[in-house]
Amino acid sequence: MKKLNLIIDDDEINNTFCRFIISKAGIEGHFQSFTDPEEGLKFVADILINKHYDKVVLFLDINMPIMTGWDFLKEFEKIYSYQTEIKIYILSSSISEDDKSHAQANKYVKDFISKPLSIGTLGKIRQELAA
Repeated sequence: MKKLNLIIDDDEINNTFCRFIISKAGIEGHFQSFTDPEEGLKFVADILINKHYDKVVLFLDINMPIMTGWDFLKEFEKIYSYQTEIKIYILSSSISEDDKSHAQANKYVKDFISKPLSIGTLGKIRQELAA
């Protein structure tokens, strides 16, 4: 099974940090990150069309310029096919209860994770990531 860990966040430092934490936590799979959510969406569309991966874990920021995480999810819903399993985790510095509720209400979002990503947080969801 080909797995991918994908980060879409406009902060390159956060993306590098997440790669390090995911690696330290022993989460298997390739790694890809995008600072431009539109490029990230095109990449996801390509994955869905060409079936490059069987399983994708996507960590998505919500507060980004040009295209927010919420905008990304609206576009994602239009293209998603269940041939590739994609688990989306909102990874945000937002402390807004509205953002957390919005994430929980979205059928594609598995959970809302507060930044920074940590090994402890990944440990809590590791079983689901490994499944």
